Amino acid sequence: EIPKDLNTWDKMHNYLAKEHRKLKEKDLEIKYPEDILKIDSARIGDLTIELPKSSHKLIEYSNKMNNCISSYANRAVGGQVILLGIYRNDELTYNVEIRNQEIVQFVGKHNSPAPQDDKAAIKAFLEEKDILNCMEFVEPVQIEKASR
Repeated sequence: EIPKDLNTWDKMHNYLAKEHRKLKEKDLEIKYPEDILKIDSARIGDLTIELPKSSHKLIEYSNKMNNCISSYANRAVGGQVILLGIYRNDELTYNVEIRNQEIVQFVGKHNSPAPQDDKAAIKAFLEEKDILNCMEFVEPVQIEKASR
Protein backbone atom coordinates (compact mmCIF):
# COMPACT_ATOMS: atom_id res chain seq x y z
CA GLU A 1 0.00 0.00 0.00
CA ILE A 2 1.41 3.37 -1.02
CA PRO A 3 1.37 5.99 1.77
CA LYS A 4 -0.81 9.02 1.16
CA ASP A 5 1.71 11.50 2.58
CA LEU A 6 4.31 11.31 -0.21
CA ASN A 7 3.95 15.03 -0.80
CA THR A 8 7.64 15.95 -1.08
CA TRP A 9 10.46 14.67 -3.26
CA ASP A 10 12.34 13.64 -0.14
CA LYS A 11 9.47 11.51 1.19
CA MET A 12 8.92 9.95 -2.21
CA HIS A 13 12.62 9.17 -2.60
CA ASN A 14 12.83 7.57 0.85
CA TYR A 15 9.73 5.48 0.23
CA LEU A 16 10.98 4.23 -3.14
CA ALA A 17 14.44 3.46 -1.78
CA LYS A 18 12.95 1.37 1.00
CA GLU A 19 10.53 -0.45 -1.31
CA HIS A 20 13.43 -1.15 -3.66
CA ARG A 21 15.13 -2.96 -0.79
CA LYS A 22 12.18 -5.36 -0.58
CA LEU A 23 12.65 -6.19 -4.25
CA LYS A 24 16.34 -6.89 -3.70
CA GLU A 25 15.97 -9.14 -0.66
CA LYS A 26 14.18 -12.45 -0.55
CA ASP A 27 11.21 -12.45 1.84
CA LEU A 28 11.94 -15.12 4.43
CA GLU A 29 9.42 -16.52 6.87
CA ILE A 30 10.09 -16.02 10.57
CA LYS A 31 8.80 -19.06 12.45
CA TYR A 32 8.09 -19.24 16.16
CA PRO A 33 7.54 -22.12 18.57
CA GLU A 34 3.95 -22.48 19.81
CA ASP A 35 4.80 -21.12 23.25
CA ILE A 36 5.97 -17.85 21.68
CA LEU A 37 3.14 -17.65 19.11
CA LYS A 38 0.67 -17.40 21.98
CA ILE A 39 1.69 -13.76 22.60
CA ASP A 40 0.94 -12.60 19.03
CA SER A 41 -1.84 -9.99 19.14
CA ALA A 42 -1.81 -9.96 22.96
CA ARG A 43 -3.08 -6.75 24.53
CA ILE A 44 -1.43 -5.24 27.58
CA GLY A 45 -3.42 -2.15 28.49
CA ASP A 46 -3.46 -0.01 25.36
CA LEU A 47 -0.45 -1.82 23.85
CA THR A 48 -0.65 -4.74 21.40
CA ILE A 49 2.19 -7.14 20.60
CA GLU A 50 2.86 -8.25 17.04
CA LEU A 51 5.26 -11.02 16.07
CA PRO A 52 6.64 -10.15 12.63
CA LYS A 53 6.18 -13.15 10.34
CA SER A 54 8.65 -12.24 7.60
CA SER A 55 11.88 -10.43 6.85
CA HIS A 56 9.90 -7.96 4.70
CA LYS A 57 7.73 -7.10 7.70
CA LEU A 58 10.93 -6.09 9.47
CA ILE A 59 11.75 -3.79 6.55
CA GLU A 60 8.32 -2.21 7.05
CA TYR A 61 9.13 -1.76 10.75
CA SER A 62 12.42 -0.07 9.84
CA ASN A 63 10.62 2.22 7.40
CA LYS A 64 8.02 3.27 9.96
CA MET A 65 10.39 3.58 12.89
CA ASN A 66 13.46 4.95 11.09
CA ASN A 67 15.69 2.36 12.71
CA CYS A 68 17.69 -0.72 11.75
CA ILE A 69 15.47 -3.51 13.08
CA SER A 70 15.43 -5.09 9.62
CA SER A 71 19.18 -5.73 9.92
CA TYR A 72 18.30 -8.35 12.56
CA ALA A 73 16.22 -10.38 10.10
CA ASN A 74 18.73 -13.21 9.67
CA ARG A 75 18.93 -13.61 13.45
CA ALA A 76 15.12 -13.65 13.74
CA VAL A 77 14.78 -16.19 10.91
CA GLY A 78 17.48 -18.28 12.59
CA GLY A 79 15.75 -18.15 15.97
CA GLN A 80 18.56 -16.30 17.74
CA VAL A 81 16.39 -13.30 18.62
CA ILE A 82 12.72 -12.56 19.05
CA LEU A 83 11.70 -9.23 17.55
CA LEU A 84 8.41 -7.58 18.47
CA GLY A 85 6.36 -4.74 17.11
CA ILE A 86 4.45 -2.99 19.88
CA TYR A 87 1.41 -0.99 18.75
CA ARG A 88 -0.61 1.68 20.51
CA ASN A 89 -3.95 2.50 18.89
CA ASP A 90 -2.98 0.58 15.72
CA GLU A 91 0.20 2.66 15.35
CA LEU A 92 3.61 0.95 15.52
CA THR A 93 5.13 2.59 18.59
CA TYR A 94 8.06 0.42 19.75
CA ASN A 95 10.38 -2.31 18.56
CA VAL A 96 11.68 -4.87 21.03
CA GLU A 97 14.63 -7.24 20.70
CA ILE A 98 14.86 -10.26 23.00
CA ARG A 99 18.16 -12.11 23.07
CA ASN A 100 19.73 -14.46 25.61
CA GLN A 101 16.51 -14.54 27.63
CA GLU A 102 16.38 -10.78 28.16
CA ILE A 103 15.08 -7.64 26.54
CA VAL A 104 18.15 -5.98 25.07
CA GLN A 105 16.38 -3.23 23.12
CA PHE A 106 13.03 -1.54 23.66
CA VAL A 107 12.92 1.60 21.53
CA GLY A 108 10.59 4.01 19.79
CA LYS A 109 11.05 5.94 16.56
CA HIS A 110 14.64 6.86 15.73
CA ASN A 111 15.71 4.49 18.57
CA SER A 112 14.31 6.88 21.15
CA PRO A 113 13.96 5.46 24.66
CA ALA A 114 10.56 4.06 25.58
CA PRO A 115 8.82 5.27 28.75
CA GLN A 116 9.62 3.11 31.76
CA ASP A 117 5.97 2.25 32.46
CA ASP A 118 5.48 0.79 28.95
CA LYS A 119 8.72 -1.18 29.22
CA ALA A 120 7.75 -2.50 32.64
CA ALA A 121 4.26 -3.56 31.46
CA ILE A 122 5.62 -5.49 28.46
CA LYS A 123 8.45 -7.05 30.47
CA ALA A 124 6.03 -8.20 33.19
CA PHE A 125 3.75 -9.72 30.54
CA LEU A 126 6.65 -11.54 28.84
CA GLU A 127 7.85 -12.86 32.20
CA GLU A 128 4.33 -13.98 33.13
CA LYS A 129 4.07 -15.90 29.83
CA ASP A 130 7.62 -17.30 30.33
CA ILE A 131 8.70 -15.95 26.93
CA LEU A 132 12.14 -14.87 28.08
CA ASN A 133 13.03 -18.48 28.95
CA CYS A 134 11.81 -20.37 25.90
CA MET A 135 14.17 -19.35 23.12
CA GLU A 136 15.92 -21.97 21.01
CA PHE A 137 19.20 -20.87 19.51
CA VAL A 138 20.35 -21.92 16.06
CA GLU A 139 22.84 -20.63 13.52
CA PRO A 140 21.96 -17.36 11.76
CA VAL A 141 20.53 -17.54 8.26
CA GLN A 142 21.97 -15.46 5.43
CA ILE A 143 19.23 -13.58 3.64
CA GLU A 144 19.55 -14.16 -0.07
CA LYS A 145 19.09 -11.53 -2.71
CA ALA A 146 15.85 -11.95 -4.60
CA SER A 147 16.14 -13.72 -7.92
CA ARG A 148 14.98 -11.80 -10.93
